[in-house]
Amino acid sequence: DGLGQYLSAANMHLNTVYSDSESLAAPIDRSFKIGLQMLEYAISETRSISHNLLPKAIQDYGLKLAVESLVNEMQSTQDLAIHLFQKYDDETLAGSIQINIFRIIQEALNNAIKHSGGTIININLVYSDNELICTIEDNGSGFDPENVESRGLGLQSMKTWVAAMSGNLDIDSKTNSGT
Repeated sequence: DGLGQYLSAANMHLNTVYSDSESLAAPIDRSFKIGLQMLEYAISETRSISHNLLPKAIQDYGLKLAVESLVNEMQSTQDLAIHLFQKYDDETLAGSIQINIFRIIQEALNNAIKHSGGTIININLVYSDNELICTIEDNGSGFDPENVESRGLGLQSMKTWVAAMSGNLDIDSKTNSGT
């Protein structure tokens, strides 16, 4: 909230300064406009990140429907098949577990879509004998989990979310054999 408020206040003040300036040299005017556009983008990104920290769908409908909605959204924008199987009751899972599982599935889907080049993704989420087992598989290009050239935080974030639940994360992948 604080970051969003600071960005919005800065945007308001800079827009006031810009609208009060009678005439600026073309290069300065262009730079000012670009800066204001970037600030608008930062505000939008901050808003999006804030909303994604606690997905509204989980709050309103629970993990099951939130995952179904995520899968439907991803499938409608991508040229691939996503198969989802879920067997659990939302009531058996604490809210923090639901959020972490949602984040893990979201990140794994994004990784598969962005990096694997696969055409099929299978997601299984089953609660049995006091354990929640979540598997996400793709038929893509795979990778060597021991030698990940990571520029992002995706895999590290998944490890953090799993650790917060005292769980285990196993990544089984080989080059040209999917993940």
